[in-house]
Amino acid sequence: MKRTRAGNSRERILDAAEELAARDGVATLTLERVAAEAGVSKGGLLYHFGSKDALIEGMVERQLRTFDQHLEVALGGEPAGPGRRTRAMLRAAFGSATRPAKRERRATVALLAAVVKRPSLLDPVRATYARWMEELRGDGLPDGAAIVALAALDGLYFWSLLGLARVPAARARAVRGVLEALTHAPAERGT
Repeated sequence: MKRTRAGNSRERILDAAEELAARDGVATLTLERVAAEAGVSKGGLLYHFGSKDALIEGMVERQLRTFDQHLEVALGGEPAGPGRRTRAMLRAAFGSATRPAKRERRATVALLAAVVKRPSLLDPVRATYARWMEELRGDGLPDGAAIVALAALDGLYFWSLLGLARVPAARARAVRGVLEALTHAPAERGT
């Protein structure tokens, strides 16, 4: 499906906002600077995003939507049974969990911008995590196993994103192996 010109402008604005915040810091995220970075007029930006909060919400929602798309693809490759959703989350996220790509780094800046601007802008993230927790609860794994896997993914991702720790590829593979072992129900592990 071909994007409309307006759709392209909206995406270009979101890209520019992410790039600006990642490059120059969240404090530099003004509507004027984003419009200039995107190569649109301020009025063009306001057509798509009526305020700075709406822009940040758009950044957050796009990041969540993108991950959900990756998750749906990963689910398609997982066999039915206990741990399916947790394994799909590992598959969808693990490559980026230890070394976020430039696009993912920029997108995650939206979360940081939301926290700085107004914590309530994270409400869509909270709702997504609540949905994931509910889905993981029904994944057929021992209580807590799926949450441990998700928490580990988030931890690795933010370590890398914030430059707190570097996890070499060999160690990342070992961590992934441990997390994947958690995704098999006790009967599958022989217990």
